[in-house]
Amino acid sequence: MRAIRKDALRRIIDELYVGDHYFSPHMIMVALKNGLKVLEVPITFRRRVGESKGAGGNKALALKVGLKMLWHILTY
Repeated sequence: MRAIRKDALRRIIDELYVGDHYFSPHMIMVALKNGLKVLEVPITFRRRVGESKGAGGNKALALKVGLKMLWHILTY
């Protein structure tokens, strides 16, 4: 989960160009680059009801998404 203040979002919105599964690390990197404070608050996950829209139980897709995230972080 992420929350962002409206004024902070206005500062970084034009730099947010990544979609898909690795938007989260992209948003964090853009926020840090712009001098924003990033605070993560842990949440409790519960067993999903229904089908996952993400990688779910697909290990190949999860690996692909993870590698894309790492590549984006390393090349940002």
